[in-house]
Amino acid sequence: MLLAFKLKNYKNFKDEVAFSMKKSEKQRDLTYSILKRKIKRRTYQALCSSVIYGPNASGKTNLIGAMEAFKAIILRGHIRNEDNFRNRNFAMHRLELIPNSQNKTCGPVEFSIEFIHADKLFSYELRADIGCFMERNAKRSIIFERLTVNEELIFVRNKRALEFGCFSEIKQQMNNDHQRAREAAQDIAANGLNDDELFLSNGFKSIFSIQVFDEMREWFEFNLDIVYSSESVTYVRADETLSEGPISSPLVNAIAQLFGTNSEKLAYVQGDSGTELFSFFDKDKTTFAVLSEIYESYGTTRIAQQAPRVAHALLHGRVLIMDEFDASLHPMVVMSIIKLFHNETINKNHAQLIFNTHNPIFLSGDLFRRDEIKFVEQDSETESSVVYSLADFGTQQNGGRKHADYMKHYFKNRYGALKHVDLEPIFRKVIDGEIEV
Repeated sequence: MLLAFKLKNYKNFKDEVAFSMKKSEKQRDLTYSILKRKIKRRTYQALCSSVIYGPNASGKTNLIGAMEAFKAIILRGHIRNEDNFRNRNFAMHRLELIPNSQNKTCGPVEFSIEFIHADKLFSYELRADIGCFMERNAKRSIIFERLTVNEELIFVRNKRALEFGCFSEIKQQMNNDHQRAREAAQDIAANGLNDDELFLSNGFKSIFSIQVFDEMREWFEFNLDIVYSSESVTYVRADETLSEGPISSPLVNAIAQLFGTNSEKLAYVQGDSGTELFSFFDKDKTTFAVLSEIYESYGTTRIAQQAPRVAHALLHGRVLIMDEFDASLHPMVVMSIIKLFHNETINKNHAQLIFNTHNPIFLSGDLFRRDEIKFVEQDSETESSVVYSLADFGTQQNGGRKHADYMKHYFKNRYGALKHVDLEPIFRKVIDGEIEV
């Protein structure tokens, strides 16, 4: 369960911004969409969904990209370059593209996250010096790490120095006696920590607790499902091989039939370019297969690719974060999916849905709480973006009261994150031959 994510000096985000999934204490609307987890004696409350609005180039996708880049660093255990470009989020591999381009000083990239997993509250913070924007040969180094479990300090790393807490919250999961572990870690620090490697993924894991690290890694790898680009939504079955032939998903076919497909079934096939979705037809005792993206509507293939991810999120309590989740889908379909995450009888495992959109129809107090509606806005002068929620506005003068007409107030620019764009002058110059195409 995600509680909060913070970032600083990443692409659009020059100053620190916080993306919070914590329940606003002042709100009472839509209480059914609140997730509750008790850790020891304290109950934590989180939102089960969030929708992100903002104009083009404001930083909505970059916010999601920051989460995926942070996830990649945790799983890799270092901040070195990678030459693998199979993922669309190049920032995951080419970290020199991360820093804010307008920063006059080369400050560190900063990420922090707070989440609940395995009956523990984890909080981890990372600061990394990777040079200035587009400085390809900069020496990368980690200058700060901090881990707490259940609000108790576990360790702090300041460059090559280490400090430790009392370990009472993870005592039963320690690899060794905590005093021996401290001595071994201090010996590593004295002889030099690797500048570009996380202490979390290396020293802490091997010396203190592989079990605690594995719990954190499990959450990042399996429970934080991020789709950075809407065009890269694909689904590959991880539990079965496709080498023996097509594999059909009953869920995908049930939804495809609901949408009105004319094919007999949809199935995944392993091809030369990877796993692809095909539509199968039976005619004259012969089965024909057509690539679904050729035969089906784009909306049908989109829901076929997204439905399994939604199902796995609900089944396993995952955080599903998607760029333009609603692309090519009818708003009623998207609303139906959102309501699945709000349904306590279906969302039993504390799954969360986070997505950005340009469709104002979801700006509704009947669908989202005010603290679930987020805005990303970029200052035209500083070119730095900020993140805030509808709950941050006054209830009267700014139209932020419960069940107000949020869509109308948004287009009246009551909430910001709205940029007027008039293309006519540019295209008039194109027609008049003043601008070449």
